[in-house]
Amino acid sequence: MLHSSSDGQKYDLAVDSLAGSASFKYFGNRRGLTAYSYVDETLLVFDSTVFSAADREATHLLEGLLRHAVRPTDVHSTDTHGYTEVIFAVTRMLGIAYEPRIRQLTNQQLYSWEPVATHRQLGQTLLPDARLDPERIARHWDEVLRLVVTLKLRHSEASRLFGRLNSYARQHPLYRALKELGRLVKTEFLLRYVDQVELRQRIQKQLNKGESAHRLAHAVWHGRNQEFHAATRSEQLVAETCKRLLMNAIICWNYLHLSQHLARLPPEQQAATLATLSPFAVLSYRHLNLHGEYDFSDHPLLAEAPFDMDLIATWQPPSKPA
Repeated sequence: MLHSSSDGQKYDLAVDSLAGSASFKYFGNRRGLTAYSYVDETLLVFDSTVFSAADREATHLLEGLLRHAVRPTDVHSTDTHGYTEVIFAVTRMLGIAYEPRIRQLTNQQLYSWEPVATHRQLGQTLLPDARLDPERIARHWDEVLRLVVTLKLRHSEASRLFGRLNSYARQHPLYRALKELGRLVKTEFLLRYVDQVELRQRIQKQLNKGESAHRLAHAVWHGRNQEFHAATRSEQLVAETCKRLLMNAIICWNYLHLSQHLARLPPEQQAATLATLSPFAVLSYRHLNLHGEYDFSDHPLLAEAPFDMDLIATWQPPSKPA
């Protein structure tokens, strides 16, 4: 089961751009955008995109998950900014368990199929706040299926579809049906979230990996000012993809370096060394020269490959004691 998470970072724009938006909280008197990245439990940054800082992150959440077809996500987490009831519905239809970290749980509502009075008559302590409308879901079920298939086949971007459905003066009937279905899925999740400590810890652990990846992202950004110098969306996506490529190169190098170091240790020391390693060690960067070295001589920078790939490929981590 692969657990992933996604989160956005705000960046200033150094040039005029249609993608830029104003936000005094994040940019002061300037304009900026959001760089949204996806991290899985192995700390691979497997996708990223950029969009206006005025957009809600939840509307773009599905796009990176649907693009990542090599190793599909089984469980996905975000913070509160990534959550909507519609996302609960669509992820469930796509076979993805959506497990966000939601703050202010006391403000969340629980829903049920039966009237609230039915639960009250049964003497239940925990009562739902409202009743779902199953007729609304059934009435638009075929449209819900068509929308999910459209997303699955990537005939249209999720952010574009949700933006259109939510742009009416009154919410589109299909969007309201998705919200109704999402309330059912969200209620089931909230009950598990409150009851299971392990679930809350697992979500927080994965979100911590995303925050650590953000620190690496800031480190590899060239120059002191964390800002985009690209005006068009295509140029901004190129810059964001280059940043992600550098991050994954550092993560890969750290994995190889640590694996080779462990493989060369005596067997009795490997387990003890592994126990002292931080799970975020592969995101370390202070041992690297992030600005590079320039060699204008006729000699190669490295006389030999830095890693013994045969040793790394055959090494097996010591098993944990029973």
